[in-house]
Amino acid sequence: MKKLLGLLAMVGLSVLAVLLNGCGDEISRDQPLTLDGIRAAEAVIGVGMTDDERVLMQEDLVEQRELYKALHQLDLPNDVAPALVFDPRPSGWTPPAETGRSRWSASPERRRPDELEALAFAPVGELSDLLRRRLVTSEELTRLFLDRLKRFGPRLECVVSLTEQRALDAARQADREIAAGRWRGPLHGVPMTIKESFDVEGLPTTWGRPELKDNLPARNALAASEAERANAYI
Repeated sequence: MKKLLGLLAMVGLSVLAVLLNGCGDEISRDQPLTLDGIRAAEAVIGVGMTDDERVLMQEDLVEQRELYKALHQLDLPNDVAPALVFDPRPSGWTPPAETGRSRWSASPERRRPDELEALAFAPVGELSDLLRRRLVTSEELTRLFLDRLKRFGPRLECVVSLTEQRALDAARQADREIAAGRWRGPLHGVPMTIKESFDVEGLPTTWGRPELKDNLPARNALAASEAERANAYI
């Protein structure tokens, strides 16, 4: 952490040193970059450097200024997107026209395996088809994945909060609805987890940070609500 903060400080110093190098005077692109400018930047950021470090930074600043000079010579109109925008589309490619809502592709019909463990790595489409045709139940799938989480979780650290009873209650509700012919869609009854950076009411949302271990959201994030609405239970 100390090394990272030092690097961040050097970046800030590099910028400030250029700005403060000729304070009070008209700044020229060819004006020498002095150690006094670096010292002034240190005072603003609140860090201290040795003379040797200032000399090393001075050399780097000279190099950086040359790069900035080259950038200033580029004619970039305002409609050119900044470099931080990632666009994977090939040049000249246009997306096809929208034809409506996304459609769920049918999966090849699959028979119930002799051992449910065989479904541990089955695609969601296959699980959905088995559930819809009532060849497996949501409770069976949920117990399968709960068992695997208990077996492999301590070693792989798969989940932060294992909500076993909540998952089983939701699975039984899904089974009752599917048995009554009220199939909600391709995620109905499919067990799933919610990434721990999405709020779920009453469950810790820590973003993997120990200081947030007691953070209990008062409501669901949109992703969690949509998952529950689709009956893909957590």
